[in-house]
Amino acid sequence: MKKAAVCFSLTVLLMFFVYVSLKMNDSLRQSPTNEGIAQETINKAVEKTGALDSVSAVVSDFRSFDTIGEAAVLFSTATGAVILLGKQKKAKGGK
Repeated sequence: MKKAAVCFSLTVLLMFFVYVSLKMNDSLRQSPTNEGIAQETINKAVEKTGALDSVSAVVSDFRSFDTIGEAAVLFSTATGAVILLGKQKKAKGGK
């Protein structure tokens, strides 16, 4: 019963965050200033960063902290999964 309550709570929380992020995305998409920023980034990315192409410029320079954050989240998630699965295996009598 306790596991079902936790799963239900997490599902509701996840649905809430998805709803909020979609609402934020809609409001940002309707903003008139976004079009100018995106066009400026595309046009001047190579010039401002010295990268070979605009995709590399955006990923490695403009969004580098975001990319590092995503890598940290993936690493910590994988580490947590390994730790939890290791404890579960030991509890069942594994090595």
